[in-house]
Amino acid sequence: LTGLIPATFGKIQSLQVISLSGNSLGGIIPASLLCGSSGYNSSMRIIQLGVNNFTGIAKPSNAACVNPNLENLDIHENRIYGDFPAWLTDLTSILVLDVSGNVFSGNFPAKVGNFAALQELRAANNSF
Repeated sequence: LTGLIPATFGKIQSLQVISLSGNSLGGIIPASLLCGSSGYNSSMRIIQLGVNNFTGIAKPSNAACVNPNLENLDIHENRIYGDFPAWLTDLTSILVLDVSGNVFSGNFPAKVGNFAALQELRAANNSF
């Protein structure tokens, strides 16, 4: 698969798992995938987008938009660059977070302690 992920994927109310790893998708990961507020999918539990060509993650419009039920976010081996998005620490139900093999730089957010349920954190091969 090539191209962009349509923002409308985040509005499919019954979708719990999206696995699009190992393709040639690119651009910015739409905020709608991570949003759990009204009109968006609060049932999404697993997002697997590793080994693609994404360069960033769109920031949700506000912290209340972040999906409180998301358990697994895998964005490893993309081309996501810049500071680690501090707002990702608002994903308080996250069990597995894999951001390894990107081009994140700067400091890892101090708010990482918000991940009370976190079981696996993979952040190797970045520029932290």
